[in-house]
Amino acid sequence: MVADMSKRPEHLYHPQDPQDPQAQDRLNPPVCAVSVESGVSYKDYPLTKQQQGLWIEHCLHPANTSYNTCVKLKLTGKLDAMKFRQSSRMIVNFFDPLKVYFVEKAGVPFQRIDASARYLPEYIDISEGASEETAEKAEHARELLSSQLNSAIDLRKFPIMRAVLIKTADQVHYFIGMVPHIVSDGRAAILYLESLSIAYNSGEQGLIGTYGETGKNWDNYYEDGLGETDEEHDLKSKAHWQQRLKGATHHFDYSYGKQQINANDKQGERVYFDLSVELSQRLKAHSKANRTTLFNVFVCVFSIFVRRYYGLLDVLIGYPVNIRPAGYKDFFGFFVNIVPLRVDMRGDPSYAELLKRVHEIRKEDKKYQKYPALDIVSSIRESVPDFDGRVFNLSMAQTVSRLFDLQLDGIESQPLDSEYYDVNDDFSLSYELIEGRIGLWFEYRKALFDRGFIDQAMGHIEKIVHQVLDHPERSISQFSLLDNRQEQIIIEQYSRSTIEASANASSQTNISDLFEIQVQKTPDAIAIIDEQNEMKNR
Repeated sequence: MVADMSKRPEHLYHPQDPQDPQAQDRLNPPVCAVSVESGVSYKDYPLTKQQQGLWIEHCLHPANTSYNTCVKLKLTGKLDAMKFRQSSRMIVNFFDPLKVYFVEKAGVPFQRIDASARYLPEYIDISEGASEETAEKAEHARELLSSQLNSAIDLRKFPIMRAVLIKTADQVHYFIGMVPHIVSDGRAAILYLESLSIAYNSGEQGLIGTYGETGKNWDNYYEDGLGETDEEHDLKSKAHWQQRLKGATHHFDYSYGKQQINANDKQGERVYFDLSVELSQRLKAHSKANRTTLFNVFVCVFSIFVRRYYGLLDVLIGYPVNIRPAGYKDFFGFFVNIVPLRVDMRGDPSYAELLKRVHEIRKEDKKYQKYPALDIVSSIRESVPDFDGRVFNLSMAQTVSRLFDLQLDGIESQPLDSEYYDVNDDFSLSYELIEGRIGLWFEYRKALFDRGFIDQAMGHIEKIVHQVLDHPERSISQFSLLDNRQEQIIIEQYSRSTIEASANASSQTNISDLFEIQVQKTPDAIAIIDEQNEMKNR
């Protein structure tokens, strides 16, 4: 979710007095400030627009744990725990962007790189000298991992990263590594595990041989002009997003009006489910045959799900895009922008037509996808006076969360699911490619949905996938969410209801009288749906 700018701390980007001599420094901070205090040197760098959004979110919700890149692993084999911890310290020494914490100067946030920063992961031994792991020890380790995952990180104090190694038996360890998104993205998470493996197996010389003696840092970033803006392109981008989002519904109540919650209530849950190998292979072949991406196919599946559940014909789905600069593959930083995708289902298109629409919309949006999410928020606010700062409350992504791996000599590495307690959107669907199949997971806000609803939704998503493959020319209004047994139950219930209504109607035999009887029986049911609206019985 894009940070709610309507509630941003005013001191962050608003000088109180334009005549204030420090005002221009706050608006246009220096690219780099070098300082020496008590013999310790550090450099301060301004935040990118993407980092600014995460900083605002941190200031508004410092206890939120969802904006972290996390890896959780079970390690089996004869692990040298001290060597492993020293390897983690080694990569912090090697990569300057990991020697970071955040400060504010005259109300402006900076990321501070402390050259003297050192870090050694925490080590917890609960094995009690046992040679074999017990179920109780494994459960205890997972509870400790979950506690670490769902404990907030203070960005104002070094270290902002967190790593914990837990020993449950002689040759069994559990590891969690967390780096806040403000300095990390999917590529950075892979880099973290890759560099940790190299440091453990080959030491510092292995890091130098793989990444070079210096590597990229924030000095390189600004020297390469990557912090500069293209005003002409920004104006075109702004116009594009204003036009694309004109008249859009930015917030919809997906709880069916059952619950009203505080938008800041972020308690949520993540639920995993996987498609079969056969269905996964069919989906991959389908996307290839249509010269599109799996992402576009799942956007259509998700949109059809929303259409069939809520009757919406115009849906906004947020998704992340990679904006990592060329040459910065081995750089710890947050190079992701979050943009909205507007899915138009008016006119009851077939799935095949909807897929074409999504493909074309994403092709057009791609030219402007680097326009910062914060600026998209500002551009919407200019034309929508009552805009509350939330661009969308549905999201989708492709991820690699269950593919994280450590390649340590003599050690078997097994990725573990991450159970987040905080979420950013009401409802999100993500997918990943795992061992020949496609894994899916839902994240949802617990105040809006219960687990029964999510379990049902997962089954319906899979049913839609089957229909997409079997009947691509079927119009989306004809997609069924029910299996044969459920359809038969509804038919039988409807038949009984109709017979009872007819018997009770007596002389009231015209359609309007029968309609009135049904209204009395089911006052909250949807009575009429057309392409633009729906009307309830009441």
